[in-house]
Amino acid sequence: MDYESVFMRRPRVETDLFAFIKPFTWQVWLCILGAIVFTWLTLVLFLYLSPFEVVSDDDNDADDKVVGSPGELQSMPSGRKGRRSSRGRQRYDDNKSHLVFVLRSLSYQTNTWLPNSDSRRAIAATWFISCIILGSLFSGTLTAMLTVPLVRIPVDSTDDLVNQREIPWAIESGSFLFQVLFQATSGIYKAIWDGHSHRITDCYSYRKDIKAGVYAAVCDKMTMKKVMSEDYSDTGECNYYMAREDWKSMPLALAFQHGHSLYEEVNEQILHMIGKGLVDRWIDQQIPNGTACVGHSGSGITASKRALSLEDYYGLFLVFIACMFAWSLLLAAEIMNAGKCHRMRSST
Repeated sequence: MDYESVFMRRPRVETDLFAFIKPFTWQVWLCILGAIVFTWLTLVLFLYLSPFEVVSDDDNDADDKVVGSPGELQSMPSGRKGRRSSRGRQRYDDNKSHLVFVLRSLSYQTNTWLPNSDSRRAIAATWFISCIILGSLFSGTLTAMLTVPLVRIPVDSTDDLVNQREIPWAIESGSFLFQVLFQATSGIYKAIWDGHSHRITDCYSYRKDIKAGVYAAVCDKMTMKKVMSEDYSDTGECNYYMAREDWKSMPLALAFQHGHSLYEEVNEQILHMIGKGLVDRWIDQQIPNGTACVGHSGSGITASKRALSLEDYYGLFLVFIACMFAWSLLLAAEIMNAGKCHRMRSST
C-alpha cells in the first residue's frame, strides 16, 4: 500500500527583519501601549485628587509645611507632603514628568522620583511589578525564538496546497491519479486539478525542478523516499520535503491474465513475504536513507544550540538607524529654535 502526497523543496530558516517584536502579538503590543497611557493618566489624575500631593511653596524649608487652620502653618514629617496651599500645586521633586517616569520604569531605568501619596505609590508599585513580568517574558521568548527559530511550513497537506498562492504545483500526466483528477467535479480533487500549473511525466524525472522550487508536485511516497534517499547520499543534506498527510491510498499489485495458473501460487507467496517482513526489508535496501529526511522541517536544529548571526538583528539595527535619524532631526530643530530665540533677544 502506498499513498499520494505533496512533494516540494524543503523549507529553510528565513531571516525575519522584525523578529525582535515577534515575542508579542500586535494585540499584546497594543495593550501595553494602552497600559502606558492609562498608568500615565491615572498618576496625573491622582495628583489632583490626593490631598497629600499639594505642598507649600517653600520647598527649601527643612521641614515640609502644610496648611492647617486658616492663617496657621504646621510642621509635618519629611516624606509626607501636606495639603492644599494658597499659592498653587506641588512641582515634582526632580522636575520629571509622569510619562517619563512610566517609560523609565518600563525600560528598567532607575527612578529617583516617587509619588508622595500612598495611593499613587500603590499605582507605581503595580506598574513596577507589571514591567518586571513583561520584561522577563519578552526577553525569554525572544531568546528562544532567535536561538531555535521556527521554520514555516507553507504546505503540509493537500488542503494547504490548494489554499495558498505562493507555490505552484504539478501533477503527473498519464497516471491513474491524473484520470481521477481530470474527471473530478467537486471537492479537493477538483481544486487540485483547477489549480495545477504544470504537468510532468513523473516526479523522479523532474526531481531537479522540485528541488529548485520551481513547483511542488503530487506524487507517490515511494518515489519521494527514493529521491530523498539518493539526494541525501549525494549531498548529505535534506533538500526535499514530503508532506505528512497520507492523502490518497494507492494499492500495489501484480497483474495476471484472468484464470492464470500461477495466480494462486504467486498470491500465496506474496502474502507469505509480506507476513515475514521481506517486502519492507527489500524496500529499505533499495532506499537506504529513506527516513533520514522524513522528519518535520526544522526538527534537526531543535536539539542543538544556534549562534545568533547578524541577519537575526537586521530589523533591530534598522530601527536603531531610524532612531539616529530622528535624533538628528530633533537636534537640528533644537539648534534652529535656539538661533531663533537668540535673534529675538538681540532684536529686543
